[in-house]
Parts: sequence; C-alpha cells; structure tokens
Amino acid sequence: MNVNIYYQDTLGFGVMSKEVRTLDKQTGKRLKTEDGRVRRGSNSRQKIIMAALDLVESGSLCVSAQRVAEHAGVGLRSVFRHFSDMESLFFESNVALFSRFRPLFVSQDLLQNLPLEGRVSAFIERRVNGFYVIKNFVRFTETQFYEHPILRKQYIDLSEDFEANAILYLPEINLLDEVDKAIVLSLLSYQYWDLQERIRGLDQASILTQTQHGVLQILVHKEGKS
Repeated sequence: MNVNIYYQDTLGFGVMSKEVRTLDKQTGKRLKTEDGRVRRGSNSRQKIIMAALDLVESGSLCVSAQRVAEHAGVGLRSVFRHFSDMESLFFESNVALFSRFRPLFVSQDLLQNLPLEGRVSAFIERRVNGFYVIKNFVRFTETQFYEHPILRKQYIDLSEDFEANAILYLPEINLLDEVDKAIVLSLLSYQYWDLQERIRGLDQASILTQTQHGVLQILVHKEGKS
C-alpha cells in the first residue's frame, strides 16, 4: 500500500511530501524499496535545495541555475533533472524554508494565560527576531514576484498566515473595530518591520519598542473601554 505523507509546515502551509512509502499490509511496517540510484537522486535534490537557500541567505538576489549547481557540487544538468525550471526550485526551497523556521513564530508558551501586556511583549519580541532571521529569504522572494507568479502567491499566503498567527496568540485583536484591527495587524506585519529596518534604518531594539508601544496603545485602550 502506497501512502503519501501530508504535513503542516510554517504557520499552516500544507504541503504534500514527495516521499512515497511502501507499507506491509500485515505489519504496517515500512518496506525497503529504494535502490542506490533513488537515494543518490534524493541526496542530490536536497543538496540543490540547500544550495539555493544558502545563496539566498547570504543576501544574493541573483540565484542562477549555474550558481546553484556550483554551490551544490553537482552538474548543471542535475539541477534541471530534478527541477523543471527555476520557479519549481524556488517554490520547493521556500517550502523547506518555512518548515525550518516555523519554531521562530510558533510557541505554546504564548498560549498560556498571561496578562495582555506580557503576551503582547513576548509575541512581538519573538516575531521581530524571527523577521530578522528570514529577511533575506523574503526579500529575494519579493524580487521574483513578476517573473514567478507562484512565488507571489506563496508570499501572499505567508502574509495571511502571519495575520492568522497573530490573532491566535492575541485574540483580543478580533475585538477591535475594523480600522484598529487593520492598524494592529499592519504593525505586526513583516512589511512594517521591513520598512523600519531596511528603509528607515532602525535597529532591532528600536523596532521592538516602537511596535510594542503601538500595539499596546490600541489593545489596552480597547480593553479599558470594554
């Protein structure tokens, strides 16, 4: 019996794993069906994905198939044997990225019954630090919007998942009127963080203080009136 493994990656992205496992119908145990060529192919595919991620993480905005092949230590043909085009490679690289960095934005500790101020401060600190870690990946994705529409879709989905994630940990956001809710979600967005860090040149401490103050001003004021 062949089974496709489905898992949830960062902030709710659902991705179908390409691994197909063969299970013994009687015992339910996995049978060994892979030969050496399949394993080597899988290893090469992983090397290519990791090479693309390494190049982007270094801040490079020009990630060509040739550079990926050189960084992965494989031939150029190998890149296109595993990926039909660069869009497919970038898409799968983003999937791997989301899974790797999920812990930066998800914490059971923040779901505990903490006072509002404590939850807001802890949540924003975690998010601001996470944004700093993923910034090169997001900025690279932004540069590929018009050439690779599927990456734009990934970016939009991620932004929406960040909003849902904020509401999960700070459900008070849903009690706000439409305008205040939009303001708070904007303050908590990657785009706001990027504006402060890249355009205005603020450091992490300043962005953290500014964001915490802005969000608390709205949420505490609303709580006090209710």
